This record gives sequence, structure tokens and C-alpha cells, in this order.
Amino acid sequence: MAPDAETKERGDIARLARILKLILGQLLLLVLVLIAVVFAGEWYARKKFPDLAYVAERQQRPEDLFVQFDARYGWANRPGADTRFRRRDFDTHVEINERGFRGPVFAPPDSVFSVAVLGDSYVFGHGVEENETFSALLREKWPFAAVGNFGVIGYSTDQELLLLDDVVLPSEPDVVLLCLYRNDILDNGQPTAWGIYQKPYFTREANGELKLRAAVEPSVPLSMRIRREIQRRFVLYDVLAFRLAGLRAESHGEDPAAASGESGPSESERLTADLIDTMASKCEARGVRFLLVVLPGLSDTAFLANVPPPGVGSQLDLAPAFEEYERLHPDSALGFTYDSHWNPRGHRLVADTIAAKVEALGWLPGSGPPSSAPSTSSK
Repeated sequence: MAPDAETKERGDIARLARILKLILGQLLLLVLVLIAVVFAGEWYARKKFPDLAYVAERQQRPEDLFVQFDARYGWANRPGADTRFRRRDFDTHVEINERGFRGPVFAPPDSVFSVAVLGDSYVFGHGVEENETFSALLREKWPFAAVGNFGVIGYSTDQELLLLDDVVLPSEPDVVLLCLYRNDILDNGQPTAWGIYQKPYFTREANGELKLRAAVEPSVPLSMRIRREIQRRFVLYDVLAFRLAGLRAESHGEDPAAASGESGPSESERLTADLIDTMASKCEARGVRFLLVVLPGLSDTAFLANVPPPGVGSQLDLAPAFEEYERLHPDSALGFTYDSHWNPRGHRLVADTIAAKVEALGWLPGSGPPSSAPSTSSK
């Protein structure tokens, strides 16, 4: 090779090396900037959303202690689990009976009166001892009654409908209480809860019927496990995932009010109402009384105005009782400091309010003829 050509080739190689070095340097700088932005965003999100920061910081998780994968429901309580559940706000004993639920095994034939309670972590008693749950407090108020706690952390109405069919109605209770919280409306009709836990779901068909979509896989996919770990540790991810879910809902027409400026129930609200109506009708067909208990936190309950249908069940809105208590006792909180769940005072108030409603309806043995026109409000 000629000296000039060799010199030119070496020069080209040197220039290429400098260009690659510059590109790599720019890429490294970009990566560092992105990392700094992520950490700054995480710092801001933890300051802006302290409740989510608490979630990201918590040390113990139910699925590591007393919850397991379930091919029917997505997850379920682990029968026989006996452990302590510790968070910043509490340190409680959790024991799951052989049927897979908290508290004594539900045995209606042995009792004069029986009540089955369906719901999520608020029913389960997240953060309180079993004898402090409102189900246990109802047993105290009604010594003659069996009160079954069928609460499972994270469940939504669709899973509770399956549980009603599989476990609760075959137990032949006298009354079914269904507790509704705001996350139920978000998760009903979705194949995952919070985008990271698999679950079965229902869709509303063109003829108005509900169709079960069993989307639960035999095991938790790797991608879902990764997302779960990221969400547990980064508040920013939780916030962005929630915002993106809202945008997707709008783009699919799930929120007509947001998309068109018109008022009216969203698709998820209509589905939730249909699920509740279905549960109430199933109970009525078996001669079981049905009470929908609406937990505080729903920003708009207008879509529940006639849920369950008149003559099929009754409804109790807990919000007025909570508002009245907070007005009279402004320094006495009903929930934990960092966790949004009820503390023992909150459960006591719920038990008192439910007991008063059931007694007013005439559903207790020896309390007179049962109410023939179920109420749709506690107000």
C-alpha cells in the first residue's frame, strides 16, 4: 500500500474513532440525563402522592404471606396460613381457615341467622385483628348469628360474583352483604387488576347478557412479575400507569362524560351495575336477602340510583355515617395514618351502621315482618 493511501486510511480510522467516541459520549450523557429525570420524577411523585409512596415502601406483601395464585379467581387466600402481617401502620395476626377465608368457618345450618359478607381488603380486615373486623363485630352484636367474612384483598365485583356462585350461595345464607369500593369500578371488565395481577372478567354482550372471560393463565407470566416488581418500588411508574389507563379508557369511549362533555355512566359503571344486579337476582332466586354496601370514596354514585333493582335488594351508603362521625369527632381518625384502610374505629362504625340498617329492614329473626320494599339509600 502506498504511503499516502496508508496515511489517508489511518486518518479515516482516527476520524471514525472520534465520531464513535463522540456518539457514545452523547449517548452516555443522554442516559445519565434520563436517569436524573427519572429519579427527580420519582422524588416529586413521592412528595406529591404520599399514599403511593407508602405502597412502594411497604415491606410485607400479602402474596408473600397468605395469598396464592388461583386459576379460577386469579388469586385467593391460602388455606391454613397463619402469620403476622406488618406494615408501618400496624402489626396484626392473620389466620386463614381451612376453607380459605378469615375468621371462623361459615356454618349457617348451625345458626338461627346467617350473613355472608363479600368484598375486598376492607372486608378482609387489612391492618386489623380478626376480632376487630366489622364481620366479627356483627357476630358480637348478633350472638345467635353466623357471619362469614368472604373478603379477599384486591377482589373486584366480577371475582365476587364467581365467589357468590361457587361458595356463598351453596352455603345457604339468609343475607348476603356485598361491599363496593371505587377500585371495583376500575377493575371490573379488566383482565388484570392494576395491570399486574391476572383475573377473570365479564363483558356486556349486545343482548345485555354478561359473558365470562376466563383470562387467568396457569402461572404468572415473567412480564407481569417484572411489572409487579417495578410498580412496588417506583411511585412514578404507578402514577404514569394510572394516567395512561385513563387515556386508554377515554380513547375507547369508556368515559362518555370526558369524551363528549355529556353526563352519564361510563361503560365500567354500567358493567358494575349489571354485575351487582346479577348478584342480587341470584340471591333473590334462592330466597336470600341482598344488601349492597357502598363504601366511602366513590366520587359519584348516581349510576347506583336503582342498584339493586327495586324489590330485589337494598342499598346502604356508608358515606353519610362517615361524614357525620368526622364532623362530631374531627380528631378521631377512622383510617390509618399512611394506609387508607379502616382502623378498629372505622370497623366499629361500619358494624354499627350495617347492624342498624339490617334491623331497620326487619331482616333479623323475631324483628317483625321483613321489609317488602327495599330501600336504595341510607339517607
